[in-house]
Amino acid sequence: MPFCPNDKSMLYPVDGKPTCKKCGFVLGGPVKSRTLKTSEAADKEMLILDDAAREKLEVMPKINLDCPNCGNNEAWYRTQQTRKSDEPETMFLRCTKCDHRWRKY
Repeated sequence: MPFCPNDKSMLYPVDGKPTCKKCGFVLGGPVKSRTLKTSEAADKEMLILDDAAREKLEVMPKINLDCPNCGNNEAWYRTQQTRKSDEPETMFLRCTKCDHRWRKY
């Protein structure tokens, strides 16, 4: 990506030439255009498990925490950094009994 030699801002294509939006500097030569590739989501299948299969397929870690929906004291959880790096991470929880989902900041 080219930059303006005058004010070091990024050059954007205007009429096929890289141009500075601040000072109007135009770089000679053609712009290499980029194409954005998009695709439509294919139909996805959903897997529905019975209780026996659900018990065998526990891959997420569990924590002892009361569900606000049913009062069950066990939930699956995962953590993710959703804010700045100096902030604590967010815990995403899912009840093992009623499948209720909530967050803990």
